Amino acid sequence: MEGVKAKVINHRYNGYSTTDLILNDKIEAVIKDKPDIQWIMATFSKQLPDSLIIIQTANPTIYLRRIE
Repeated sequence: MEGVKAKVINHRYNGYSTTDLILNDKIEAVIKDKPDIQWIMATFSKQLPDSLIIIQTANPTIYLRRIE
């Protein structure tokens, strides 16, 4: 789409669920990037006002697994 710029940061955790990231202490790298969800949403709303924005996890997990 012309005029839309995006920056994708991948910490090489492909295949991890959100739960796996948290339970395996992989979430720290994401937190260190200090993502600003409010700024992201405000920017989308301003620049793409008629867009529907869906934020989802790549591999949603509805339960927590215990690490033994």
